[in-house]
Amino acid sequence: MKTAEFEREALLLKEILNECETKEDVLLFYTKCLIKMHKAYFKIVNTEMLSYVKQIMEPAFPLVIQYFSDEVRDCLKETDVQRKEKLLTDIEESIVEFGEMFEAIVNSTNGADRILLQTAPVDIGLRYTAPKLCAYYSSMLNEFAELMKDENQGQYAFCVYPTLKSGAEAYIMFHESRRHGKVCIIRMPENRIGHIAYVRQVLFHELFHILPSQVRNRKDRADRLNRILPIGLWPYLLEGENPSIFMKKRCPGDSEKDIFLSEDEVVNLQDLLISKLPVQCNPNFENEDESSHKLYSIPVKQFFVDTIVGFLAKFHAKGLDDFLPCFNSGDIRRNYKQYCEMESKVKEVQGRVLKNSLRLIHNERVVDICNFYMLLFREPLSDLLSVLVLQSTPCDFYRHLLTKTDGLPLPEEVDNNLHLLYLRAAFVTEILWDDSVFCSLTERQRQLIEIWKSADSYQECVSEPALKEFVHHMICFLSQQERTFFQNIDPEFARELPQQKGQSGESGKITMPLTPYIHEEYIKYFRDCCSRFLLFEGAHETEFADFRTRYQLNSSNDLALAKYISLRSWE
Repeated sequence: MKTAEFEREALLLKEILNECETKEDVLLFYTKCLIKMHKAYFKIVNTEMLSYVKQIMEPAFPLVIQYFSDEVRDCLKETDVQRKEKLLTDIEESIVEFGEMFEAIVNSTNGADRILLQTAPVDIGLRYTAPKLCAYYSSMLNEFAELMKDENQGQYAFCVYPTLKSGAEAYIMFHESRRHGKVCIIRMPENRIGHIAYVRQVLFHELFHILPSQVRNRKDRADRLNRILPIGLWPYLLEGENPSIFMKKRCPGDSEKDIFLSEDEVVNLQDLLISKLPVQCNPNFENEDESSHKLYSIPVKQFFVDTIVGFLAKFHAKGLDDFLPCFNSGDIRRNYKQYCEMESKVKEVQGRVLKNSLRLIHNERVVDICNFYMLLFREPLSDLLSVLVLQSTPCDFYRHLLTKTDGLPLPEEVDNNLHLLYLRAAFVTEILWDDSVFCSLTERQRQLIEIWKSADSYQECVSEPALKEFVHHMICFLSQQERTFFQNIDPEFARELPQQKGQSGESGKITMPLTPYIHEEYIKYFRDCCSRFLLFEGAHETEFADFRTRYQLNSSNDLALAKYISLRSWE
């Protein structure tokens, strides 16, 4: 770090300190903490020792100071109490997270350097940071972020360090800020940090939740979610009730004024209500800029949650009268018995639907539904893009997807007998199986897709019981969606799946709450995003090739990778 740069950052922190001195004690305290870390960091980077601290922290530290200063000033100016509380909490959590990471990296790296010079003292540390590995991981993510940088987005920095927790976690500092640009801390389980191929898959998956905005097409995602949610909502309202009970049929010999409609004028509850909700849920996303924070997943989800809850509350208060054609039209003296039967059935189902609408509101099931369908946009896309970067084979991808920190197979059941991991794998497989939608593929890209189209790539999974069973379930889902492109694979994959016990305790195959229409909405979105990324990569083919060579992304052998990393510096 140059002295002039350090002095400029120190001056900025001093200004923040002065601004906080008479206004906010909490902000004053965290400013002093950051000043202390900044001084320590300056000493570290200007010595020969602890060089890995510099390699891990260098891209992030200047951004942390800048983003911290901006958010503190925003907080000092804020007059809304709730917003101010959110900013204070965000600042606190960010500094605590950054401070813990900084301390862990310095202490562990200091121990690694000291052991070369003297006998190591008694060490009770539970975490081993593996400085060179963390430097490799952090440098890889930061270089890729620079490669994908858009002129309209801010600066991004990534730091990787181990944690005692069992799962990988990504924490975005100062996430309450509305600026573009982020500092992301990714914590990897300490007992998995040396599994390099697996860690890279996880790291790129987390990175693609943040970058690149020009590929993710948030506006299109919001529009598709607007079309998907009404359809996904009604199974929870109807509880399996067949909407055809609301069809009004003509009886033989009835006059034109009869209360029942003809077959070609059939109207059902589901279509009527679905046609109502999108009108209320139409926020005109077209008017938003692609980089607008209003298109981020959390604001979009909250918009739909608020809108649907409001709709259900109105729906519950007024019943079906405002949503269905009047049952009292026509001459009710004719076919009175059939009319009474229809009216009785309508009231019976209406009571069930209204009760379910109230339950959805009070049990926060609307939040769960919106989260689930947004998750199905986010997770498979990150999987897909990480596969394209790392050139993962199907077996490598499935294996990493199934890997838990203790080495045991996943997945855990999510909701409604749904295995989210099957869905993620199925979407990625379907996209990479059909290359007809992609144009102008480079030779490397075409070779990767040919691997995913080859039956031999999937037959490798037969030798591993966990992978074998996983692929069976995934094919079960794809066959339900009338995706038959696995039909030429080894017949072993075509055997009928064993019956499984669901959460309800009933035996049966996995059921997916995805209609063909919803499934197609997701596929179209993933294909568009994938095409955007492949075109971007093709336009920067040389830079991507150099990046893959530098970080050995073509290799998935942990021993070979560890040897390569040990012989390199990641400055």
